[in-house]
Amino acid sequence: MQPIFDVNCVKCHGPRLGDAARVAVEAPCKTRDTNWIMSVMKAADVGTDPKAADNFANNTLDLTPTGLTADDTRNLVRPLLQENLNRQLALLKPGSDEWTRTKTEAEAEVNRKLAAIDMRAVPIGFRPLRPA
Repeated sequence: MQPIFDVNCVKCHGPRLGDAARVAVEAPCKTRDTNWIMSVMKAADVGTDPKAADNFANNTLDLTPTGLTADDTRNLVRPLLQENLNRQLALLKPGSDEWTRTKTEAEAEVNRKLAAIDMRAVPIGFRPLRPA
């Protein structure tokens, strides 16, 4: 008999072998041969409790009582987003069309994410990217 995780969860949350390029971008400090990959799927397709999944994706927390401002948070998050972009670009040939397109699109996405920071409504869970 297979464990419950292997039967019900691994297709979305299971560790899978990551190719070297993906690990270099997503997990550059990993020393293991696996990269934890989480696929976004509709709750109805997974069979999980739809209310729990909705709460995880949509509930937010007001962090204004902490005294952190949106600008403080942007200044903390910006270097992390930039580092991720730099790792993505390092996999491409500098100056190539793909490098230029990736850089332009990713910089716009970084700016969009930073502009969207709202300390009154910080997600408590994972939100898939949605078109602006």
